[in-house]
Amino acid sequence: MTSPSWRVFNDPDAFLVALGSPLLEREVENCLPLAICWKISRGTGQEREAFMYLSEAGGGIAGAAVRTPGRNVVLFSGPIWRDEDFGAVTDALLAEGIDAPGVIGPSALARAFSDVWCYRRGTAASVRMELGLYGLVEVGLEPGPGRLVQAAPGDSDLFWSWEQRFYNDCFGEMPPFVTREGSDRLVAGGGIYFWVVDGAKVSMAGASRSTASASMVNLVYTPPSNRRQGYATSLVSALSSRLLESGYRCCTLFTDLSNPVSNGIYRKIGYEYAGGFTEMVFTSGI
Repeated sequence: MTSPSWRVFNDPDAFLVALGSPLLEREVENCLPLAICWKISRGTGQEREAFMYLSEAGGGIAGAAVRTPGRNVVLFSGPIWRDEDFGAVTDALLAEGIDAPGVIGPSALARAFSDVWCYRRGTAASVRMELGLYGLVEVGLEPGPGRLVQAAPGDSDLFWSWEQRFYNDCFGEMPPFVTREGSDRLVAGGGIYFWVVDGAKVSMAGASRSTASASMVNLVYTPPSNRRQGYATSLVSALSSRLLESGYRCCTLFTDLSNPVSNGIYRKIGYEYAGGFTEMVFTSGI
């Protein structure tokens, strides 16, 4: 059996070239790591300090991953990913002095990496969330009354308040990488949207992660007093339409699989299930 030969890249464009068309063409399955690489390529913020990993064995790609400071390791779908390949990416991370807080990827891959990492580090892991990945190429549900509005700098305080509530609702805490500075950058970058009804902002969503032909919808949040009125459904429908009309080939989003209501709503809009993902967190890490 061929041992993997691995490389760590500093140049995101060279990394994307090395990944090759088989991985790049799996744009829906790899929407998260590819969007991270795309953002690194544009040279914004701390993403310029990213860890980009590729290993090869027997003439094929054995493993690929990306990780930005303070964040989880994100695994690509498509490489061979044998047991020794999870060991190789662990070696590469440790060689770079990285003590990762967790991992996210297709469920079987995330769990396999977690087992190797925890064995090597003498730590333990737990499931933070089981996620469903969805992709959309055509919107099948018209939005209800209201309109889609892109957030402006004057909305920064409101967005920061709602962003904190979003993370606390989802995870029961604020991740350390979520900061007011980062929140303001999202607004300034034009990636935050509100659904407005009768002049009031009633729901929000983001679209700040993209590749050349796909855009990811995230940060979908409606305050409790505005829920069960279809606002988030209308917002995601209208935002997805706008993204497709702007030239993206498809939209993607992740859902919490424990919430059947939101999963059902996204299917009605036109999102199709593309696979299960798991986020694992480690008991030690940064």
